[in-house]
Amino acid sequence: MGNYTSKINFNFSKFIKELSKKEIINSALEKACGGEQNFQEADSLMGGVKSNSILLLTDEYMEDEEVQFKRIDNSFIYKRIMQIIELGDEHTDGVYDEYAYLSSSKTDKSFLMKLNHFRSNYDFETIKVFNKINKKNLKNISNIILKYYDFKNPNCNIVVFNSDYNWKVPDLKKKFIKSAKEREKLQTMFIMEGESDERTDDQKMVHLHFINGSKISRYYDFNSSKFKKGKNYHSIKV
Repeated sequence: MGNYTSKINFNFSKFIKELSKKEIINSALEKACGGEQNFQEADSLMGGVKSNSILLLTDEYMEDEEVQFKRIDNSFIYKRIMQIIELGDEHTDGVYDEYAYLSSSKTDKSFLMKLNHFRSNYDFETIKVFNKINKKNLKNISNIILKYYDFKNPNCNIVVFNSDYNWKVPDLKKKFIKSAKEREKLQTMFIMEGESDERTDDQKMVHLHFINGSKISRYYDFNSSKFKKGKNYHSIKV
């Protein structure tokens, strides 16, 4: 279960200093709260966790990331920029990667973060640290993500882009063709000669969705109207 401590132990400046070193985020939290010894384990019902408690970031309680960062300090703003989703099925586990921008009114420093969530792994990585980033550069933070992202990643059935940032759709479609080819290779690896491919058309494609930042979230109903095919939707099939 998740580990927690009292917010009275938390040193905001220490946390920012550790994040600026690209420290693992929960290690940074532990150091900012006086060490691992100041944390105790909560039960499955978050027993002992109070409104003034800080939790190490976890997927145990289905709290989304915005809530978890607000729990650390109410000044934190966590904005999702790009999400890569493989839903999984009865044979395979789902995979979720996310790139997000973390900032606070209490500091000039801000951070480009990556979250990887696969099975029990729930890991944040600090990709880049900014100091007084301006609005123009913030809009183009998407370019940093695309330089960092591995387009050989085959777990990319659905990709969600925050349309508040700058994206070039033709370039994205070219880049994700490589991803689609890797995904198709993986998905068809165990289909034997003479066997039929039982995947639906949607499962065979890479879907690119562009969504306004106010509608970006951690969990989606992909049958909802926001995912209807239109000018903000593109697909790739190889």
